[in-house]
Amino acid sequence: MYLPQTRRALKYKSLATSNKKGHYILSNLNLIRCNSNSGDFKNDKTSGMAGFVVDDNETSYKDVSVISREDFFNFRDRRDNENRDDSIHKKTLTYKYNSESKTISIPFHVANSIQDMIFKYGNIRVFKQNLKTFIDDNLSNENNLIRPISKPKEASFYIASQFHRDYASNYQALSELKQKINSRNESKVFSPKRILNVTNGPATGIIALHEIMKEDVNYNPSQVDVHCLGNEEMSVKAKMLLSTYRMKKDKNLDGNDSFSTNKKSTPWTNFLNKQPSAPDTIDSLVKSKPLYDLIILEHALVNNEKLYTANVTKNIKSNLKLLSPNGHLVLIEKGNPFGFEIIAQARENIIKPNQHPLETGGKIPRPYYFSSIVSEKDTEDNDADVMKTSHYYTILGPCSHHGSCPLQLYDYKLHHLRGKTMKSCTNQKKVILPKYYMELMRGKINMTPSSSEFKNKDSKRKIVSGREFQDNFAIHSYSYLIVERSSDDPAAIANINEARNDAQQNHTNIYPVGSIGKNSSEYPRILNIKLNKKHIDMALCAPSGNIEKWAIGKSKMDRITYKDLKKARKNDCWPHDNDGFTKKVSGRAASKTDYIELKKFLIALKKEETKLLHEQLIQNLDEINKAMDNGQDVSLEDKLAIKVTLKGLEEKMNDKNKEQMTFSKAEYRKALSFVRNYKLKN
Repeated sequence: MYLPQTRRALKYKSLATSNKKGHYILSNLNLIRCNSNSGDFKNDKTSGMAGFVVDDNETSYKDVSVISREDFFNFRDRRDNENRDDSIHKKTLTYKYNSESKTISIPFHVANSIQDMIFKYGNIRVFKQNLKTFIDDNLSNENNLIRPISKPKEASFYIASQFHRDYASNYQALSELKQKINSRNESKVFSPKRILNVTNGPATGIIALHEIMKEDVNYNPSQVDVHCLGNEEMSVKAKMLLSTYRMKKDKNLDGNDSFSTNKKSTPWTNFLNKQPSAPDTIDSLVKSKPLYDLIILEHALVNNEKLYTANVTKNIKSNLKLLSPNGHLVLIEKGNPFGFEIIAQARENIIKPNQHPLETGGKIPRPYYFSSIVSEKDTEDNDADVMKTSHYYTILGPCSHHGSCPLQLYDYKLHHLRGKTMKSCTNQKKVILPKYYMELMRGKINMTPSSSEFKNKDSKRKIVSGREFQDNFAIHSYSYLIVERSSDDPAAIANINEARNDAQQNHTNIYPVGSIGKNSSEYPRILNIKLNKKHIDMALCAPSGNIEKWAIGKSKMDRITYKDLKKARKNDCWPHDNDGFTKKVSGRAASKTDYIELKKFLIALKKEETKLLHEQLIQNLDEINKAMDNGQDVSLEDKLAIKVTLKGLEEKMNDKNKEQMTFSKAEYRKALSFVRNYKLKN
């Protein structure tokens, strides 16, 4: 901010005000207090000013009270309201996970590095054409997965089109993790020492983590490993982007040294040729490298849509072995029904809710069993043996319970039958479009016609941006999961077992509808909120294990709490309870069993159709054989075609592998209408 602008911002009559201008004055004063040279304000006229900045040891001003920095930030007006967020409970602010980063933008130095990379490509027009083809083939809404690149030239296209979106999801998920850890009543703060990032992009999780922790003096990782899926060219691009975080000395005009990028250097990043895996034997596990405190998996769980369940089970197990006690695992997938089902399947594999029916509410850490091979030298009979070891895991977010997910349907196509609202659990984030991306989206190539192509000759529009009526931001949707491994301390494990025994004997972890839980980790999460005139409706992922709908009128809640609720957003946790709420279980979530039964009905119907077709083909083949025995003219090609079809059907009927059957949307809707009509008749 320039000094003349600063002076104009200060020249108001009164600082002690509760109107909208008061917040504007204070925000500017905070900026001035932190960043300006106070000696330049000595010549200002103090009359009629709200306040001005002076040195701490200044005593030359008369009839002026000098306040400290702490008193200024903790200012309260005549109504005893705070200078900021005076109408928000501190408890509400603690669990607002979208407050610090309402709009996310990628770091300036990273954006410049990507822009330089694009211009080095050569012909920008050719780059635009190839970029559009890449987006249509790999990143469109028709694709359920974001796959790794397969060719070196695709690395630049992926970064130019997808990096800012991946950065937003990583930044938001890691910010929530940091906020959760730091808000606990413990001395421990979020500062991982050993980090692993497995991603399709250029170490996006590491870049987001560096940006979040750049002001934290305790952040000094000892080991940072990255595995970029797909072609190795992505690792080359990642090294280029991470190099912008190295400490560089520049010289100012005065000749003094300064640091241009960051206040401190970032740790060296190791790029792995393959994803690390934990050993199977106990003795090799002891001799192996230390485990990771933080693992970030981004679009790294599934590589085959048809076998996504097996992919998730395999990858989750291998990565949980790499997680250290008190470590955290962050999973990020695409924000569509298929991405949500991947996250839900990973959650089910970790906490296994069906095995704990008396713990539908609350968050008692769940055991995960590993089969470890004990080597011959560790056994008395010199024979290798298998020993089961267990680690305990907790879901930190976004779930508010450890019960079965009420939105999981085990088939992403079933989500299309639910209508327009709350198909799955996803989070949305507003991200500022980088300058290079907006430049690439200009013109006719990317289906955004330039004004130079405007055909209306009567209009005299002179806008030549090529992006008229377009926003400078995008809403990015993603699904995520944050997992924490509990400590291996015997006392901690004893407390877990004691809580589990209490839950099984006394049913202490079966919460009623409308409960807000026993502690902060169980507060209900807002999935959707609707602000109406004088009343508010919202859908919550509740500690009871259900999707609940809460509604309240303005007259049934105190003023400050109602304002808190009006400022609440999706993905925030709601820590307050009130007798004025009307609470009930959501009808959409309650109909989960109907959709699962529909899937079973379709599978049975498909098997019956296959069986009838098999019988019909056998009958046709018998008729052809009888005709040939009677000396009639029969087409041998028809007989051969029937035999080939029969062989394929018999192999399909005898196949015992649990391959997931796929159905079209039309088949689902037809079956759904049949089931509904059947229920009405009966």
